Amino acid sequence: MGGLDIFMSEKTNNTWQKPENLGFPLNDAYDQVGFFVTADRQKAYYSSDVAEQRQHKIKLISIDLPAPLQAKITPTTYLKVILRHALTQPPLEA
Repeated sequence: MGGLDIFMSEKTNNTWQKPENLGFPLNDAYDQVGFFVTADRQKAYYSSDVAEQRQHKIKLISIDLPAPLQAKITPTTYLKVILRHALTQPPLEA
């Protein structure tokens, strides 16, 4: 719809499905990026690049997620991170 839009893809049987544009009102003629969903799946946040009088401004937008979309989101329950020193590369204690 714009230069950058928000898409969603579902994983079925270890295969990612074709990404689907989430459409209006999430996406519009401007650029939408950085879609983040809260842990309770009730809200989402994303940014939109809005051109006003030839000046680009970034707006942070908050939305209530519709129930059908909430049902499609699987929360992350485990995350493994290895921190490494930027120059020497050994793992750091966290």
